[in-house]
Amino acid sequence: MTAMDPTAPRHLRSRIVAAVLGVLLGGALAACGTTTAGTAIAGAARPSAGAAPTGGSVPGVDPRTGTPTTDEQPVPGDPGSSESEPTDPGSTDGPVGSADPGGAAGSGSSVAPPGWPLPDVGLDGVNDADCVPTADVPPVLLIHGTFSTASSNYGGLAYPLVETGRCVYAVDYGNQGTDAVGSSATEVAAAARQVLESTGSARLDLVGYSQGGLIVRTMLRDNGLADLVRVAVLIAPTFHGTTAPEVQALAPVCAACADQVAGSELLQRLDAGGDLDGAVRYAVVSSSADTAVTPTASQVPEGPADRVVSIVAEDQCPGLVTDHVAIPADPGVVNWVIAALETGGAPPPQALTCP
Repeated sequence: MTAMDPTAPRHLRSRIVAAVLGVLLGGALAACGTTTAGTAIAGAARPSAGAAPTGGSVPGVDPRTGTPTTDEQPVPGDPGSSESEPTDPGSTDGPVGSADPGGAAGSGSSVAPPGWPLPDVGLDGVNDADCVPTADVPPVLLIHGTFSTASSNYGGLAYPLVETGRCVYAVDYGNQGTDAVGSSATEVAAAARQVLESTGSARLDLVGYSQGGLIVRTMLRDNGLADLVRVAVLIAPTFHGTTAPEVQALAPVCAACADQVAGSELLQRLDAGGDLDGAVRYAVVSSSADTAVTPTASQVPEGPADRVVSIVAEDQCPGLVTDHVAIPADPGVVNWVIAALETGGAPPPQALTCP
């Protein structure tokens, strides 16, 4: 399946995606907010009680009706926009403690660093330039999913993390997560290096939700971050892609969607090199009610038990039903993510508390 032409203007790509989403998802959103696989991976459906706020509405889609709007919004890189594309500063400055600040050859690390402090993403306590990590508690970077922002995906998780005393950072990347995964991974990797350099930390932890999990996998492999990451906590990640038909339907007009379809060129290349990178420890939480990232087992990296820990929420809590949209803000999942970070990637099953 062919992805959107990457040379097409971003404002045109956003309008095309909005139109397709309006057709595919408008009925469900307008009727009652029912979650389909398409709305789930987008993160644009009506959140359930306690879920993250809807800060990541799909560009060009009326959130009340799910239909495309006529007002064209400024898009990064669009000539009429006040936002600007990252540019190549010609610098390879890296984080403190990195033996190879510029990353591996071909890492794509030439994106301009986002600056310090990182831009405000609308989450209390996140991107606090005055926060100082300790040697044994690395900073953590939150990575959102497709058609989303940090605030739309992490409204239920970010502040509980901040309350633990951890320095928490997040970025909004890739035109609300619709750009090609490789491009977005390079953008997020630049932010990760900025966090390391500015805090003086040698390593950091990553939390990736949905596409954010594939971003983690890609930048560990392609952007030279494997030796700079301690723990990767993945929430319903598209680690091996998805077979959901709604995501496949969006592939021709959404580069990130195309990359997340099981068997995509990106995934074939990553799979050929195995699932694990460096000495990173992986902790994965999934939901059996997830219809966006299918099959559920595809969310988990293959590796030994001392490197990979995984849990299915409904296995721990048989009465629980949490879908792809709700899982990042589920209170039990929030507790489990915190435990995964506090234990260095080895949370016990009981850390996922039941209602």
